[in-house]
Amino acid sequence: MRDIDLAPPVVDALKAQKAQQAAERLKAGRGAPEPGQDYVFTGPESGLLNVNALRDRTWYPTLTKAGLRRRIMYQTRHTFASNALAAGEAPSWVAAMLGHASPEMLFSVYARYIPNRTRRDGSALLSRMTERKDAEATAPAGAAVLPKYSR
Repeated sequence: MRDIDLAPPVVDALKAQKAQQAAERLKAGRGAPEPGQDYVFTGPESGLLNVNALRDRTWYPTLTKAGLRRRIMYQTRHTFASNALAAGEAPSWVAAMLGHASPEMLFSVYARYIPNRTRRDGSALLSRMTERKDAEATAPAGAAVLPKYSR
C-alpha cells in the first residue's frame, strides 16, 4: 500500500462513480453496502470488481472503438509517467507515484520524456554562474548572496 496524489478532476470522478454506484444499489433494492465494503468500483452484485470482466467487456472494446492498439490496463502507468515527465513534473515525484523506491528506474525507462530545457551546451550552467557573480559584485559588503532557483 502507498499514498498517491490525485488531481482534483480525478477525485471528482471517483466521487461521482461512488455516488452513481450507491444510486444503482438503492434502485436495485440492495440498500447501503456493509461497512468496509463501499468500494469505488464494484461488480454487478456489489463486492469486488471482477477485473477480467472489466478488461474483456469494457477495456478492450473501448480501445477498439477509439482505434487504439490492444494493450493491457497496466500500461496506463507508462502513459501517466511519460505524460507527467513531459509536462515537467519532478522525476522523484513521478517515481513515488509509480511506487518506485528511487528515480533510477524511471531515468532508465523514461529519460526520453524528460524535457530538455537547455541547449545541452553548458549555457544554462554558465548563465547561472554569471548571475551569481554579478549579484556578488553588486551586493553590499558582507551581504549574503543566495542562489536563485527557478523552475
